[in-house]
Amino acid sequence: MPNENTDPISNPDLIHYNLFFKSWHFKDVQYKDYFWKYAKTTPFYEELKSELDNYADKQRIEDRAKLDHMLEKENITVVDPNNWIQVKNKGERIKL
Repeated sequence: MPNENTDPISNPDLIHYNLFFKSWHFKDVQYKDYFWKYAKTTPFYEELKSELDNYADKQRIEDRAKLDHMLEKENITVVDPNNWIQVKNKGERIKL
């Protein structure tokens, strides 16, 4: 998955765009060259380019804020004494 906090993988086998930093929403995304190379071979290329061109800066700012919010929740969840791994480490039985 593209992630601005990690170094890119050389010659990735699979690129999974989920959540944020999609090549059709942000111009400078990890692995964008792979994405656009293959997008050009599809009937969706023009539609994808149009979406990139019309995705507003306001939307990009909102996406970044959503990512920041998600990361803040992750930091809270990691130290929550009732998260899955903490309960498991206490030896309690977990049923999903």
